[in-house]
Amino acid sequence: MLRLVSSPQFTSDGPPRFFFWTDDLAATIEHLQGLDVRITSEVEDIGSVFFVQFEDPDGNPLMVSQRASW
Repeated sequence: MLRLVSSPQFTSDGPPRFFFWTDDLAATIEHLQGLDVRITSEVEDIGSVFFVQFEDPDGNPLMVSQRASW
């Protein structure tokens, strides 16, 4: 399940404008790669969340995140 969350403050060269939640980050990355989406970061682990950044077809930065399971 993906849910859209937006950030009200952004610039075009700043962090991703939107991010999506997923229950399976690995499957989501595989799906994005299958669509030839440009992945712009490695998977990052910040403790409670894993995320990866990518670009939409217009080059806008986006991110998909998964909560860490404890």
